[in-house]
Amino acid sequence: MANYATPKWLEEVRQQFEDTGVQERLKHMNYIFCYGIASDPDLGIEPPDLYFLHQLENGITKDMRFVSKEEGHDICTWCLIAPIEVWKSIITGDKKFITSVVQVKAKVEVGDRASLIGKVAAWADYYVEPYGKTNPKFPDEMSPSELKEYKKEISDFRAELGI
Repeated sequence: MANYATPKWLEEVRQQFEDTGVQERLKHMNYIFCYGIASDPDLGIEPPDLYFLHQLENGITKDMRFVSKEEGHDICTWCLIAPIEVWKSIITGDKKFITSVVQVKAKVEVGDRASLIGKVAAWADYYVEPYGKTNPKFPDEMSPSELKEYKKEISDFRAELGI
C-alpha cells in the first residue's frame, strides 16, 4: 500500500492499468487526462495544487506522471481538479467519477465538461477501478508522525521534479 499522490502510488496505478483485461475494457479511450489535487496544507499538499497526467491510447497507458499545472493544461484533453476528499471518495468507490463531475465536485479546468461526460461516462467505472485496486493510504488516515513523513515525501519529490 502506497501513500496517495506519491510517485510510488502512481507507479502502482500504472501497473494496474497494464492488466490486459483493463486495457481491453478501455480500448476505446484515447485521451490525456490531467488531475489536480487541490492544495491542502493540513493534508500534506502545500500550494500550488498537485497535478498528474494519464495518457491512454486504445486503453493502453502511454504516459502517467506528475506534471506542472501548465504542462498538464497544455497537453490534456481534460483537466479536473478536486480536493483530496473528493478523489478519495471516487477512488474508494463511495462516489462515481461521472457523478462527481456532474455535481461539480471535480471541476473541469480544461476541456468541455459536457464532452467529458458524454465521451467517458460509459467507461468511467472501468477507468476508475484500477486506481481503487491500489488501496492507497490517504493523509486523513495517517497518524501525526506518518502525516509528517508524508508531507516531507510530497515536498521532496515536488522539489526534485520542479513542480
